[in-house]
Amino acid sequence: MRAIAVLFALTALSPIPSAADPALDALVAAYPDHLTRHEGNDLIWKDGTRMPITDGRTDKTFQELLDHPDIKDQFAFRYPLGADVKPPGLNEDPGRIRFEPFFLKMYGDCRKGEVARRLKPVAWMPRRGGGRLSVTTINNIDQRLAAVVKDLDMLPSEMTKYLVPSAGSYNCRVILNTSRLSVMECADHICQALQRMQAKASATSPATVSATW
Repeated sequence: MRAIAVLFALTALSPIPSAADPALDALVAAYPDHLTRHEGNDLIWKDGTRMPITDGRTDKTFQELLDHPDIKDQFAFRYPLGADVKPPGLNEDPGRIRFEPFFLKMYGDCRKGEVARRLKPVAWMPRRGGGRLSVTTINNIDQRLAAVVKDLDMLPSEMTKYLVPSAGSYNCRVILNTSRLSVMECADHICQALQRMQAKASATSPATVSATW
């Protein structure tokens, strides 16, 4: 009888298996240094912090998604894959919806100086005099950007005008006419450079550009 009671207690204390959710599974897999799993309506961090995944609302307008998102809302729009990418529809803007508490916990609050002390200079287009960018070391982003730069620096010289000068990197500021922090990091910079190159792909070397990315 005692053994049964102990077994029951251990079972009660065991975490409930997470229901499969491709988006949340991908989120946890993307940040192995910070996240452990999702369970019910909680996203669980390695330090034990639990963040609610959804606030239960499914009727938000686009503006409400921007101003009052939850973690689940971040997956409202999918990034297109493949070469056949069509112009996005109105307000179809993957990556723009961000649950700010998630990123503040992971990268720190720049208004409190928590981000600046984790920045590291990374050479941007060193063969083309691109200078340096201040990039976070969280999630090894500085190393990842350095690897991307090596590939970009191998592109033909006619691509330089799309890569240099840089559009900048870290900038602690709020988005105009909002209270939301602007997330202008190296990923945004790379996307801008890619978009400029793709806009001229037909007149340059599209095969080289797409292969690099």
